[in-house]
Amino acid sequence: MGAVPVPLGGRAGPRTQLKVGALRSNRFRTLRRLALTVLAVVVLFVGTGFVNDWNARRVHRHHNAIGADGIAERARTGELVRGGSTLVVLVHGFGATPQTYRGIAAAFEAETDVDLWVPLLAQHGRSLDDFRAFDPAAIRADFLERLNRRMEGYDRVVAVGHSFGGALLFDLMARGALPERVEPILFAPAVHVLGNDDINRLSLNAFALWASYCDVEEFGCVSPNPRMAGPTGTVELYQDNYFFTFIVRAILVLFDYADTLVGQGAAIQTPVNMVMARDDLRVDFPATVEMCAAMAACRMHALPLGSHNPQLSVARDALTDLLMRLVADPSAGCEGLDCTTL
Repeated sequence: MGAVPVPLGGRAGPRTQLKVGALRSNRFRTLRRLALTVLAVVVLFVGTGFVNDWNARRVHRHHNAIGADGIAERARTGELVRGGSTLVVLVHGFGATPQTYRGIAAAFEAETDVDLWVPLLAQHGRSLDDFRAFDPAAIRADFLERLNRRMEGYDRVVAVGHSFGGALLFDLMARGALPERVEPILFAPAVHVLGNDDINRLSLNAFALWASYCDVEEFGCVSPNPRMAGPTGTVELYQDNYFFTFIVRAILVLFDYADTLVGQGAAIQTPVNMVMARDDLRVDFPATVEMCAAMAACRMHALPLGSHNPQLSVARDALTDLLMRLVADPSAGCEGLDCTTL
């Protein structure tokens, strides 16, 4: 008698069923392992980013005594009132505080009779999270409101804006919002910001997926960066530095803000003096010279050295003397000083 054929589509035997069951079980275990591995990577990714940001906040609190109002004691607004007819306003830069101007303010106090106002900009001089909410429009509006109040009663007002502070003054002029009595001096204004490119933006956005604050030197997050003060300025740069980490979102917002200002100079009719070091590593010197040339009444004064913070470098004396000259006479130049009026 011949073998009985098994009909196609018939039930599989016990051994076949066991093999299919084992295969399904192995697939399930593989998928479960994969899911657990992915979950572990996600937890590790999020967890290490959380720890990174927690440590950045801890370091910041360690270096700064924060008052009950949320402002660091060493970052508060500076003021000198002695009845002068001229008010000099010194506006600090991105992530900085009025400490930026301590040497310059001391020289004005000792060698002139002007009154001084060195305001702490909104969102600055506070916590890392406060600065992470960096909003140039809100900072601009707050500064303008305070400036209008503070300048009452003065015959002349001269405003010196460094870096982002210079960009704020530039922005107000382009909008026609800077009070007419204010004579602006833009000190390395952060309009043509070096590093504001697609590759750097991509890197920052990628890092932001992991953490908000970066102090990883291998990633280029060096704060403060000794190269930004030029020779001899490293010690003071560290003394004046407020944030010892990059606040990633704030940098990206600054880049966007600078982009809105590029090309606006041609609309500015206000007479302007600009001061900048030729070796600035934060703001593009040739592009800034071109920007000044495109303005109706702009004069550029170039320091040979000093990078982005010549007030902390070998150029400090020439810079300070030049600023005092320009406050006394906006038409003054670099004659006899280690700088060149272009």
